Amino acid sequence: MEVRWGSPEPRLRGPWLTTVTRGQTPLVSRSDWEQVCRYREGQIDHWEYEMKLSHGVRLQRQLTYLSRDGVLFLADAIVSPRRACWTVEAAHGIQPGVRWTDDASFADLPPGNGSATWSACLVPPENLEAGATSPSSESGMVSRRGRFEGRAVFFPFVFLIARSEAERQAPPLWRSLTVTERGQVVAADAAVAYRVQLGSRQWVFYRSLAAPGNRAFLGCNFAGESLVGVFGKKGVTALLEVHLEE
Repeated sequence: MEVRWGSPEPRLRGPWLTTVTRGQTPLVSRSDWEQVCRYREGQIDHWEYEMKLSHGVRLQRQLTYLSRDGVLFLADAIVSPRRACWTVEAAHGIQPGVRWTDDASFADLPPGNGSATWSACLVPPENLEAGATSPSSESGMVSRRGRFEGRAVFFPFVFLIARSEAERQAPPLWRSLTVTERGQVVAADAAVAYRVQLGSRQWVFYRSLAAPGNRAFLGCNFAGESLVGVFGKKGVTALLEVHLEE
């Protein structure tokens, strides 16, 4: 799958490659990509795709672009009928000017055009393999590899265009949020939520990986499949809600 994003020149351009291994067995595709959701209104562009893999596993892919905010959210979700140990690697084509949040040399790249693009992988460090990050203006690719356990995996990246000098100089901050249902903490292979901050701007991303339920995170109650919103003084304001058809 090809992804192109950025203005006036693409900052993210080229293939989006994902490899999935269950235990010691690499999975292979059993279908082409199928578009399962498309939404466009105002500043929001949202796509969802699905591909069938071997052993009954599904690879789902999400792209959400908030044009006014300069935010591109990319995620792979691996959904399986049974619990397993997973190794997932995702790689994206990039252009010079993208700053990787945890690589000091990448922060020295000239932003150009009065802006800068930050990239962050929203996965807890304990799930990521050391040295798996490979940002390079020569190779033109950035990759991450992680290990997980459960019935499902969510592997998201976020790309943020800085709008001010302060945002250009400071990398984004992100936190995994606690998701609860009926007062009980929900496991990460059932639902995940993240809060991302760049300067004074903050966004919230939520995804259900199991049957949706009435869940809570950051003071927000939501019963759908996925949510993208902004976080401010009044809490979470939803920009996009995706609900499964009954």
